[in-house]
Amino acid sequence: MTIAGKRVAGGRRAPACVAAAVALAGLGVSRAALGDVIDECVDASDLGQVARDRGQLLAARELFLKCARDQCPAPVQRDCAVWLADTESRLPSVVFRARDRAGRDLVDVTVYLDGKKLLERLDGRARAVDPGAHELRWEHRGSPAVAQRFLVAEGDKGRLLEARIGPETPKPDSRPPAVPPVLRPERRRAGVPAASLVLGGVGLVGLAGFGYFGLTARRDREELRDRCAPDCRESEVDGVRRRVIAANVSLGIGMVALGSALFWALTEREAVAPQARRAAKPSARLGVLPTREGAIGVVGLRL
Repeated sequence: MTIAGKRVAGGRRAPACVAAAVALAGLGVSRAALGDVIDECVDASDLGQVARDRGQLLAARELFLKCARDQCPAPVQRDCAVWLADTESRLPSVVFRARDRAGRDLVDVTVYLDGKKLLERLDGRARAVDPGAHELRWEHRGSPAVAQRFLVAEGDKGRLLEARIGPETPKPDSRPPAVPPVLRPERRRAGVPAASLVLGGVGLVGLAGFGYFGLTARRDREELRDRCAPDCRESEVDGVRRRVIAANVSLGIGMVALGSALFWALTEREAVAPQARRAAKPSARLGVLPTREGAIGVVGLRL
């Protein structure tokens, strides 16, 4: 014979069950109904222990609730009440929570546990689940479903399971912003202006004239000094003077023409590339220095 509430060999009941049957019979319960109640209580007790040992704590709790009823024999009821309390302490529970990508709580979310619908809407209350690994699926209208796998241990109460639902927020671009290209003004091709070429030619002719008249005046002066100085004729001295004046005039014309050519060239340069100006602006210096034999032209350029 086994413990109270279990069958013995040969199909006989335990003495406690027989006593419970006699008590129920005294209350006017039929023998057939009495047998059904006892069988149901004993079967629930047996199956509850099997489910508990397999880790199926939800099913074990339901079975222990059935055999812990007042209609069951007292020994069976007492044992099932103890087993029910132990099962309740070991049975884990979880709380479901869902938020959108902005962190706002969502309520109209359907939750599936291991392929079976568990919740139509979230209410913040804990739900008992069997210990072990489980698959979750969260569904919210207008958003892609979210799948989640979790493992819960015995005695884990009120564990929070949370999901983020909604389209992914695009990540900010970490690259530096593109710098728009700087539009540079169209640059004309640099060249020598025509005015500079003409004036330069005039300046070269003037310098050539200065060289020619200066050299001939010097040669004639040396010749007069060796031949007749200081009693040379006035006409011969005037010829030397005219050549000296012509040399000075040619030098002045050449210097002015070259300076003007340089001025026009620099002006054109400023117009072509104004952004390329230097801190010190280019300048030209012109001058004529007198000498014992005549004059010397001076040209200075600073870039």
